[in-house]
Amino acid sequence: MKKATYVIGAVLLLALVSAPAAFAADAGDRVGYVSLQRIMKETKVGQEAAKLLFDADKAKAESLKPLAESVVRLKKEAEDAKSPMDARKKAADEYAQAKKDYDRALQDAREELKAKDQALAGDVYKKADDVVKKVAQKRNYSIVIKDPTVMGFLDPRVDITEEVIKEMNK
Repeated sequence: MKKATYVIGAVLLLALVSAPAAFAADAGDRVGYVSLQRIMKETKVGQEAAKLLFDADKAKAESLKPLAESVVRLKKEAEDAKSPMDARKKAADEYAQAKKDYDRALQDAREELKAKDQALAGDVYKKADDVVKKVAQKRNYSIVIKDPTVMGFLDPRVDITEEVIKEMNK
């Protein structure tokens, strides 16, 4: 009974493993790939997204600049050996609080920029998906891989990135 269970399990596992290959063979076996990194760098919408992110980063850095300057000033006051002990203690406490506030603001800014980056990239990839689908259908591709780095080797002849970039830049 145990042996029969193992045999049935092995047959089912073999069927599950080979099924995708069988469906791919029926689909026409035309596989292409596209580089999302190139799309981000070489399309107008990708470059606009990068500029928006750069501008947002620059604005965040400018908004944090006064807080950073305050932290530096308070640190100098806390380390000033000429000041009385009470003044140094008060400055050290103010410095610790300012540093904590600055670190929190910096972390919030990073998270906000990361979310903005993901949203902007998502918009670009969504637009790219529509174009990839059109190009793939036009060239009769069954499968288009979006991340060629996960494959060991892909023939450059099945790279549709250039065509997708041209379509997106129209």
